[in-house]
Amino acid sequence: MKRKGQEETMGFVIIILILVVVGVVFLGFALNKGAKDVDPHKKQVEDLMQSMLLFTTDCEVAGDTLNVRELIRECERIPDKDCANQVNVCDKRNEIMEDLLDNTLGQGIVAGVENAFIQGFTLDFNSSVYTVPSIIERGNLSGNYFSAYVPIPVGAYQEDVELSLKCYYAID
Repeated sequence: MKRKGQEETMGFVIIILILVVVGVVFLGFALNKGAKDVDPHKKQVEDLMQSMLLFTTDCEVAGDTLNVRELIRECERIPDKDCANQVNVCDKRNEIMEDLLDNTLGQGIVAGVENAFIQGFTLDFNSSVYTVPSIIERGNLSGNYFSAYVPIPVGAYQEDVELSLKCYYAID
């Protein structure tokens, strides 16, 4: 009799252990799933910024045509440097970034579309070296927003430039 009671108790303990392990696994999956959906638009904004940085400009320096990332670096290294067409690299950087943002995010903002998803945006070049204001702003800059930033290495002795983009939206 004594042996049968021990077997039943042992079986009960094994069943409880199995249930605890299964519960912990399900809890882990539930917590991970919720964390991934925190900011669904952040990846899209990061992709947009990476695409903009690869855009080839019409600024030529020392025989090389620069893309936007290289243009930002040149502006950071030597702010008074000019492109081959005698346009300042920092002025060219701002002009191209404004055009890219207006053509991608600013269509509804520029046209005054009230129901556009993106209501406004702010692009900021966070730099410790370049002292001229380097912020591009459009539209309604209040309410909810999603954002992303991309670090751009400048050189061995200078801090990275952090390019950050905030996109403001309205909830209907």
